[in-house]
Amino acid sequence: MKGLFDLDAPVWVWLSEVADVMILSLYWWICSIPLVTVGASTTALYYVLGKKMRKESTSITRDFFYSFKMNFKQSLPLAIIFLIAVISGSLYVFMAVDGLLNDNLKGVMRFIVPVGMVFIFEATHLSSYIWALLSRFHMKSYTLFTTAFVLVHRHLLTTIILTVAKIAVLLAIFKMPLIVLVAPGINVAIDSFFVQGIFSRYLEVEATKNAQAEELEEEDYMETTNEQQ
Repeated sequence: MKGLFDLDAPVWVWLSEVADVMILSLYWWICSIPLVTVGASTTALYYVLGKKMRKESTSITRDFFYSFKMNFKQSLPLAIIFLIAVISGSLYVFMAVDGLLNDNLKGVMRFIVPVGMVFIFEATHLSSYIWALLSRFHMKSYTLFTTAFVLVHRHLLTTIILTVAKIAVLLAIFKMPLIVLVAPGINVAIDSFFVQGIFSRYLEVEATKNAQAEELEEEDYMETTNEQQ
């Protein structure tokens, strides 16, 4: 019982993390009300939860709004693009359902449905990687898109795992609609767990390459100096 009242006890640490996800989800919903700000909100969510995954010192309120303001301008056009994609995907789903119920269109739907599924898959995961990249790196928008595209397909197993996780969250919302209030935080927390690991591996490789390059430069400098002497 003594350990139960210790604030460092696992149960309190876990409850603190759950509370943080709930608060961050609330911030996300409030800041996403204008819709075009959904990109900045999602980037801020990745920023805070990414820091948590890396065990860095975090202030959820200060860090969330710091990232929101910092990435607001660049995220606006990106958010508009993905909002158009969401609207297009939603219309497609309604059309596909209607087509499958219509016997005359079932043959056509056999070709259209797979194309639509690929479009939704690509748009969903491109969005996830783009906001995650924007939360951690300074990149131009074109570079964000190309890098996200490469990561989605190079780490296909991780992408599939994230797909299953997103479907699981959606099914949970259907079972218990109130989960939608914390769904943004849950979804991004799961994404961050896997995505931050991928980022870390690339950063380690880059750091190793830079260290090797510096060693070669130093060796070349020493050889040049010795030859001059």
